[in-house]
Amino acid sequence: MAYNKTLAQLAAQEKLGWKVGIAPEQSRALEVEFRDRDGKPLDGLTLTGKMERPATETGRLTPKFKAIGPGYYQADLKPVSGAWDVTIHARNAKGDLFVAERRVTWP
Repeated sequence: MAYNKTLAQLAAQEKLGWKVGIAPEQSRALEVEFRDRDGKPLDGLTLTGKMERPATETGRLTPKFKAIGPGYYQADLKPVSGAWDVTIHARNAKGDLFVAERRVTWP
């Protein structure tokens, strides 16, 4: 059942055609960029997320995102370092959902 739900979510995301970039900024921020299939910035999204260490559940974070420019969103963090698995859920005003997962590394 969960597998079918995941497949349906991936198919819906494919139809949206959104592209996402997730990047660590210094040691205190996580920056996310969303673009539509034509490369135009996606504004007005609501983002939620979580960050976890790849090898342990210790130190789990829940970043809070704010819009910082056309298609750009940022979460301020306490100083972090090393590798983190990041999951971002983005919704537009119509309720469309896009889920992005990346591993990012801070020095």
